[in-house]
Amino acid sequence: MTRASKDLRVLACMFCKDPLFHAYLRAIAKDLAGPPIEQGLVDESFARAFVLTACQIKTRTELDLNSIAAYRFHQLVRGPFMAWKATQRPGVPA
Repeated sequence: MTRASKDLRVLACMFCKDPLFHAYLRAIAKDLAGPPIEQGLVDESFARAFVLTACQIKTRTELDLNSIAAYRFHQLVRGPFMAWKATQRPGVPA
């Protein structure tokens, strides 16, 4: 393992607590033709599980220690979320 970006774990924790990230997760479930996810089911714990699964890690701390996990975070979590977020209008629920 090689050293990855500093403080990605902090960013991942912030995402997992962000209601807009929760809305994003509900939106991508719909886009992937999966069953709809009710608002109450997407919470910090659900978001954490999504990040861990997408990055193939056991803890978010690994994002700061493993460059492959950091790459996955940027490509599979952060990048798509930021792109989706840019399309959202302020004050309009997702």
